[in-house]
Amino acid sequence: MINKLMRLYRVLVFTAIVITVILIPDIYHYYTIRVSTGDAAKFEERLLEKAKRNEPMRLAELTSFQWDRMIIMEPYMSQKLMEELAGAKWTTAKSYAGYRVNKAVSDSCAVCDDSLHKLVFVKGNRVMADVTLSRSDLDFLDFLDVLDVQSVFRDQDPIFAKQSPNVSKVKLISPFDRDEE
Repeated sequence: MINKLMRLYRVLVFTAIVITVILIPDIYHYYTIRVSTGDAAKFEERLLEKAKRNEPMRLAELTSFQWDRMIIMEPYMSQKLMEELAGAKWTTAKSYAGYRVNKAVSDSCAVCDDSLHKLVFVKGNRVMADVTLSRSDLDFLDFLDVLDVQSVFRDQDPIFAKQSPNVSKVKLISPFDRDEE
């Protein structure tokens, strides 16, 4: 009986060690691509505050993090397509378990709701912030239709404003030279 318990104990310890060794690279990967939601929440709060007051929104002043490029992500885009557009992999999952669940359903859309869209801020090849906005608050998608551009660059000093006080659609009001792209 004691021998059986010792054998079971050894098998369990060995299994735990093997699982840990297998998971270490994946857990490390999760922590290298994880994007904190704190900066995104602060940015969203500042952005919506400016929009409520119908003031111009200079992105460089509203962000507390470094970024080179902001990418506007449409509803129903897959995580894989968003990562291709951003040139980087990222997750906003708050835990490793959440990351694994998201990874398991990665073929589905990241924002599966027509009333939402994302602003993703990238510095080099790293996502710095991932902001999901309600289109009823601010709608950047009209900007895509007008200029046929997915990205806005920080060095262009982009300034956005609502098209009118009662409309959530956003327009670009700062100088924007399309030849620089």
